[in-house]
Amino acid sequence: ILKGILSAWDAEKALEAGADALFVSNHGGHTIDSLPHPLDVIEEIKMVTGERLPIIVDGGFRYGTDVLKALAFGAQAVGLGRPVLWALAADGEEGVRTLITEMTDELKRAMTLTGVKDLQSANRDILLPVK
Repeated sequence: ILKGILSAWDAEKALEAGADALFVSNHGGHTIDSLPHPLDVIEEIKMVTGERLPIIVDGGFRYGTDVLKALAFGAQAVGLGRPVLWALAADGEEGVRTLITEMTDELKRAMTLTGVKDLQSANRDILLPVK
């Protein structure tokens, strides 16, 4: 699994290298200020990979609604680095449990409000077009 994929070129190189999955990530935007958000590039990456590789995204996902957006853009999974670390630091195992429960509840609520019956049926139709 290769992490830090942010362009079609990166995706092509990952395919050539024999990657089993891609982690579309800007590392929380902490490496270079001007890196794009993963959702800004996921479509061009999927144009290269098609359905050949699973796509995981991370980088600024804090809410269940963020997870639903990522799935609607075509991700198969979402990484939650910093929120888990913050929850762990704040309240240990119980903090992480609370975070996951709250994010899951938000995701379920957003799915209900957008008519998404299961995670696999999330698609761009549930999102407002970007102007």
